[in-house]
Amino acid sequence: MYVKIAGAVKTLIADDVLAVLVPQCQLVMTIFPSSRDDRYNAIKKLCCVECPVPSQVIIAKTIGDPRKLRSVTQKIALQINCKLGGELWSVTIPTVCRLTAMLMIELRFVWCQVKGWPTLQGHTTV
Repeated sequence: MYVKIAGAVKTLIADDVLAVLVPQCQLVMTIFPSSRDDRYNAIKKLCCVECPVPSQVIIAKTIGDPRKLRSVTQKIALQINCKLGGELWSVTIPTVCRLTAMLMIELRFVWCQVKGWPTLQGHTTV
């Protein structure tokens, strides 16, 4: 279902989305003309707190460049897939190995807002 929201005020946006939200809705995707935190927060609050449903917010400028459109839409599709319960990738471990114990290590780079540079975080699972 496609709904055009006329208002730019966060309460009007939330009310318009809430008015068309049906119980069968699996995802709310909004495309905004520009980046504004109040609109983003209104949609996320609505979709996380008031009516729990996965949501995807897209800025029109992000999908407006034809040269980057393929890459951007692939990334958006991956995010939506995860939000709907899919997995990005999986590893099949052969049963021939018969593992009795496994150590999984996750490494991720996170941008530190305080220091202003990336930091490395590591997590292990046994």
